[in-house]
Amino acid sequence: MFKLNARIPLRSRLTRPLICTASLLFIGGLISKPAWSHPTLVIESIEVFEKQTNVLNTHTTINTIALIDTLTIEQTLANEPVFQEAGLTNTTPQAESDTALEPPKAVVASDIWDRIRAGFAMEDLEHPSVNHFERRYCKNPELMTEMMHHAEKYLFHVAQAIEDHNMPMELALLPLVESRYNPTARSGASAAGLWQIMPRTGKHLGLKQDWWVDERYDITASTTAALNYLNRFYERFEDWPLALAAYNAGAGTVSRAIKQNKTKGRATDYLHLKLPKETKNYLPKLQAIKNIVSNPALYGIDIKPIDDKPYFTSVSLPEQIDKALLSTLADISKEELDALNPELKRPLITHETTQDIHLPVEAAERFEANLSIYDKPLVSWQAYTLPAGERLSRVAKQFGIPAKTLGKLNQVSTHRRHRHPISILVPNAKSLTTRAENGNTTTKIFTEDMLIAQQTSSNLTPASLKALNKNNKLLFKPPRKRQRTYVVKRGDTLSEIAKRYHLSWKKLQRLNHLKNRLLKAGQRIKLY
Repeated sequence: MFKLNARIPLRSRLTRPLICTASLLFIGGLISKPAWSHPTLVIESIEVFEKQTNVLNTHTTINTIALIDTLTIEQTLANEPVFQEAGLTNTTPQAESDTALEPPKAVVASDIWDRIRAGFAMEDLEHPSVNHFERRYCKNPELMTEMMHHAEKYLFHVAQAIEDHNMPMELALLPLVESRYNPTARSGASAAGLWQIMPRTGKHLGLKQDWWVDERYDITASTTAALNYLNRFYERFEDWPLALAAYNAGAGTVSRAIKQNKTKGRATDYLHLKLPKETKNYLPKLQAIKNIVSNPALYGIDIKPIDDKPYFTSVSLPEQIDKALLSTLADISKEELDALNPELKRPLITHETTQDIHLPVEAAERFEANLSIYDKPLVSWQAYTLPAGERLSRVAKQFGIPAKTLGKLNQVSTHRRHRHPISILVPNAKSLTTRAENGNTTTKIFTEDMLIAQQTSSNLTPASLKALNKNNKLLFKPPRKRQRTYVVKRGDTLSEIAKRYHLSWKKLQRLNHLKNRLLKAGQRIKLY
């Protein structure tokens, strides 16, 4: 019996499942008359096979491979020159010419991964580093699961934008390399969002970055900007590997490397250019992920199907509204709202910030219906300019809220005197107080928990809740009690859970006596 060596570079990703499938059939004894029963068959036969076989065209999709049955595999392989050289004969009757394999018929995909696979158009990169990253991803299936989990909310919208731009679907996998499909990702060099766009590049691409918003984190805006940027590089270099290298390292770096190779009479393709190490690994990482997505079962990776339909939609907003109230009217969690709108930096949304927002498809209609009958103030915050030289603690005292709370909300030091005027948010004067049900007592509503939690439902009195929840149709839910435990879901990480509840992952690790940061689905951890 022979053993396949995982280090041998294969000429095409499409030959790998064929070789492995045939090997498994032989080893498992599923082929009644194996075509390679010769005891002297060694690994060199596989190398000869790679050089001589032309069983599959490199442009054939993985769907075609799925249609090849065991009989066809036996017939095809047994008649290749490699097996004739080894002295092997075909023991399977020849198939009639009129029974040739027909190309697969077009099928409307219900899984977005099927649409992405069908849209692959870039030439495969063949290099040992691709195998290196394949092994790395396969050794860490939890990482792949986490990345695919992040992609669930955004993949349809990215794939749709790529299709609209008539670009190769490999680009839908690029955020897996850039940010692991985490829209809040930020690198040490200040690159941000799904596409890891630098601040200067973002301004060049027209992405707004100010005190209120950073559109580098915006799902749709950053995707459109990144695709336009990539298309610009493709038009310049007329080669997708070089365009991707330029996206990672800059067009100037790639142009200088090409010029240097031309001077020395060397090839000017991606593999032959002298590029930074990160850029040299950029395409091999993308190719490794492409290979895994093309045939996840071959690599032992489980990729969960994702419906080929929008997860979120855009909804128009009133002139001003609190983020907390918005999530209440839509009946979604603050975490869900932030996941779809990570570009928003403040608890107040105004038309100067944005005129629409992303909501889950099923929540959009609910938000609009609830907004139409909501008769309370939509805002509990107002913009305030802190004069130069004035401390935040003085403003906090003026509005009757803890200085530490106001500082945390605005990410401003409470005692530092600023040299220049700065913008902050303070409670709206009209919403500082609310009437109790008896109508005689006035009570402050701004507690620290309410401020940090973005004042969840604090504008609604018990009486208004009762009036709105007629016929047992719950439009608004009262504020929940502080959650003290959390049940780990598939794909969760300790860092994400800590960030979601404004905690430190180290504190969570100590509180739960965890030896490391690895979590299991179903595990219950303490938050406080």
